[in-house]
Amino acid sequence: MKPTFENLVGTKGGTIHVTVSPPRNAGSGLTLARESVVLGGGGGALTLGDGTGGDSGMWVQYMAGRACYGIAAGGETWAASGPFSGCHIVVGKKDGSIYVAHLAQQSGSTADADWAGRGWKDDPWGRWKVPIPSQTIAFTSSIVFVDWSKGTSPSSVSVVRMDVQHKAMGGFDSVPMTILDVVHIVDPG
Repeated sequence: MKPTFENLVGTKGGTIHVTVSPPRNAGSGLTLARESVVLGGGGGALTLGDGTGGDSGMWVQYMAGRACYGIAAGGETWAASGPFSGCHIVVGKKDGSIYVAHLAQQSGSTADADWAGRGWKDDPWGRWKVPIPSQTIAFTSSIVFVDWSKGTSPSSVSVVRMDVQHKAMGGFDSVPMTILDVVHIVDPG
């Protein structure tokens, strides 16, 4: 399933189970940290996990204090990343391919300096802060989905924030998490 806004908006109040592999890279600096993923399920019960296939996309890992990015492989028309609770997402084009970056923003982060020093001759389309979804509900964060299935120009790209509740901060639960809300960050409408 492709994570279009139309497919995601009806999941509010349902669940999502995120089972993507944990980051494999260590060290510091700007890091290529991507996996192929599939979004499955339907109605109020989604799964997001490792895999490939006709509707597979790209998962961009989150690493505390770091700038991580992924460059879409042939045929991929969407990406996702998380958890976001004040981090930034960047979307653009590098050497003709779509990239998505997750820039961690906690105290002591080197993500902004690492991203600024990347040296790419790229075409950044946008950078957005993804705030913590709730100041009143404990342990919330967001998963951000980027969909370029309708075209690879900035005016065709949809960026959607899915707010989830989990049992602790710093990552996703190993069980399905409640979907609190689904909203457009960028609506190509």
